Amino acid sequence: MFDKKLGSENRLQSIDFKENPQSNARIDEYIKNNPEFWLHLQSMPPSYMARALVLGQIEKEERIEEMHEAIKKKLKQTPEMERVIENLVKNLPVEAYERAMLSILCFLR
Repeated sequence: MFDKKLGSENRLQSIDFKENPQSNARIDEYIKNNPEFWLHLQSMPPSYMARALVLGQIEKEERIEEMHEAIKKKLKQTPEMERVIENLVKNLPVEAYERAMLSILCFLR
C-alpha cells in the first residue's frame, strides 16, 4: 500500500521496488489467461493507467468504509457488546481508538 508519509516526488523517486515471486506468478498466470485485458492495459497511456489505479484505490477505500459503517450500525444494535468493546479500548490513544474498535468488531463478525 502507498505510504502517505513519503509525500514529495523526490522521496518517491528513491523507492526501491522489490519483486515478489509469488505475486509475479499470480500476475503472470492472470495475463496468460486474459491476454485481451493485458493488451488493453499495455495500450493505455501512463497517465490514464495511473488514474485508473487511483480510482481503484478510491473504490477500495469506499468499500472498506461501507463495511465499517455496517459493522458500527450492527454494534449500535447491541449496546452491551458496545460497552464491552469500548471498555477494552478506552485507554488507547485517540488516533488508535476507532481502528482498534473496528479491528475487534471485524474479528467478532
